[in-house]
Amino acid sequence: MIQSLTLVALAAVARDLADSPECWWPKVQRAGGPRWYRPLVEEPAFEAWLLGWPSGEGIELHDHGASSGAVVVVEGILSETYVGASDWLRRGGRLRHRTLAEGDLVTFGPDHIHDVVNGGRRQALSIHVYSPRLRSMTFYENRPGCGLAAVRREEGRPELVVA
Repeated sequence: MIQSLTLVALAAVARDLADSPECWWPKVQRAGGPRWYRPLVEEPAFEAWLLGWPSGEGIELHDHGASSGAVVVVEGILSETYVGASDWLRRGGRLRHRTLAEGDLVTFGPDHIHDVVNGGRRQALSIHVYSPRLRSMTFYENRPGCGLAAVRREEGRPELVVA
């Protein structure tokens, strides 16, 4: 059985990749268009992706199935709306918001639900590391007075909408 990486190990991999632009810079797509993603590392215990977020692009509320993750912004600024599924009841259904600037790194467990958007004027770039490797994502709708409701699940790879 393949051992999953800890959050500390995921953060270390993400930071190491962010500090190695020679690994990801050649994969950057600068032309306009929708959000894009390119694989960086595929190991049995984890995978890493480079994501490009053109201005105004984002992804709706979703989880990462059984995977934990680390995200580091390597260019630009992203906005994240998030909640841990276990926090949802304790916090009375309140989503939290944070801005992730260049150099910021966040980690999360498999109960993390979030959306990410680039509200800036230029493309943002981020590196995402998942362990175990990403196999499914469930997308959610925030229904006022009712809470989060799962609206669809996507499975498979590499066709997953990564974020």
